[in-house]
Amino acid sequence: MEDVIEYKNLNKDEVQNRIYKEIAKINQKTKNISEQGYNLYLRDETSDIYKIENTENFLLGNNNYLYLIYAYGNNEFTSQMDLVIF
Repeated sequence: MEDVIEYKNLNKDEVQNRIYKEIAKINQKTKNISEQGYNLYLRDETSDIYKIENTENFLLGNNNYLYLIYAYGNNEFTSQMDLVIF
């Protein structure tokens, strides 16, 4: 992951901050929806899974976009995930 960040000429701290901001934004939307009575997964925004060094699922797409994938539940098969794009 760190090699890809370097390849894309990104700042590691800026990438980490953006990951946290995106997850917080997604979590706020989820909280708003759950307040309407829906049962949704609330993220632990302080979880270590969002640290760059723990990010295992990512890919560099055709347009040189970096896709960070944070899956929840069973990593082998799940429909619940967050996607952060750089």
